[in-house]
Amino acid sequence: MICDVSDQTIRDWIEHANSLGKPIAIKRTTWIVGRPHLFAYIEEHGGGLHERVKAERRFESYWPRWSQAQGPRTV
Repeated sequence: MICDVSDQTIRDWIEHANSLGKPIAIKRTTWIVGRPHLFAYIEEHGGGLHERVKAERRFESYWPRWSQAQGPRTV
C-alpha cells in the first residue's frame, strides 16, 4: 500500500537489496520490512526522491489507522 506496487515487486526489491548487500527486510513468519531502509531503497532504485516522498506521505496518512489499538475480537 505504501509503495503503490504489487506484492511481487516488493519481494523483488527485497531480493535485489539482499544481492547488493543492503537488506531492507528480514524473514520471520512474514517479511518484516524496515521503513527507513525501504524509503532509502525507493529513492535509490525505485524512482528517485519523488517516489520516496510519495511513499513517506502514504505511510503518514495510513499510520494513524494502523497504530490504533485493536479492541478485543469475538469469535
